[in-house]
Parts: sequence; structure tokens; C-alpha cells
Amino acid sequence: MKTSTLAALSALLFGVTPIAHAGLGSRVIVVDSEVEVAATFLDGAGAGNINILFLESAFPVMQLFNNQLSIVNETVGLGFFVAGTELVFRISSDDGSNVENWYTGPADRNADNIAHAVLTDLGDNIVQVEFEDLRGGGDFNYRDMVFSVSNATLAPIPEPETYALMLAGLALVAWGGRRRIGRGAELR
Repeated sequence: MKTSTLAALSALLFGVTPIAHAGLGSRVIVVDSEVEVAATFLDGAGAGNINILFLESAFPVMQLFNNQLSIVNETVGLGFFVAGTELVFRISSDDGSNVENWYTGPADRNADNIAHAVLTDLGDNIVQVEFEDLRGGGDFNYRDMVFSVSNATLAPIPEPETYALMLAGLALVAWGGRRRIGRGAELR
């Protein structure tokens, strides 16, 4: 049995991601600075499906590339964003009888709870994104929609504990401020 078949089988049965992609889904794409962001189509030849790429975090949602029709090195301006804004990309994958959507970022954004995009920092504020378009991780080739994003960097996904600590800190600040207001009224 081929290694990729074993990896796919283990992912389906045990929810295990192949070792080569252990960090998959642990980072997100964020805007680096307040200059225009652009996306460049690199490849889509690894797909049997028709995949259409969208920038989900734009309003309105922007359709960018089609893996069957886009030309290699075709570039689309995405606009200007505040530095630190997360850019969420989605592919809509059509196998002829079913359409499924897969997102960049954490696995829980996807219906199968598997991360479908490999994110690579290429340096010079360029991030490469490689999507897998099949449920359950498919063939794990991550060549079904490949593009790069300029003026972008990678950031870790905050852990739930980080949010809990932040909320606890905000609650303490609010409680302390309320005590000071109450104490000020008592002194008058």
C-alpha cells in the first residue's frame, strides 16, 4: 500500500494528520502592513475537481481564481486592509455531482474537521497557500489550488487558554475600575 494511501486511511480512521503536515491548520494568514494585498495563481494541476478560490474575509466575498481557467502568474489585487487583519481563503470544490467548501486556518472551519491548506512563509512578506480539495484530506498532495499572497505573514492561532486569560484580565480591570468609582462616591 502506498504511503499516501496509508496516511489518508489513518486520517479517516483515527483523525491523524500525516507527520509531514503536523503543523497544518496551526497558523493563519494576516496582513503585514497597510499597503495593497495581492494574490497570484501558481498551480491547480493536481486537482481532478473544478476549484474556485474566494477571499472570504472581504466584503463582499471576492472570487479570485479557477484552477481550470486561470493562467499561471495571474495576479489579482485584493485591496487594502488594516495590518494584522486575518485573510481567510476558501475553495469551492466541484466534482461534478457535489460541491464542498474548504477554508484556510484551523481544521474546525471545515466540515470534516481537517485542515485543508498548507501555509508557507516564502519571506519578503509572501505566503504560499496550497489547498487539498477532497474530504478527509483526499490524496494529501495539497496541489489542487496553489497561490501566493503578497503583503502577508503567518501568525499562530491563539489557543483557547489565551482567550480565557484575556477575558479574566478584562474582568479584573472592570471590577477594579468599579471599586474605584464606588470608593470615590464613599469619600464625598
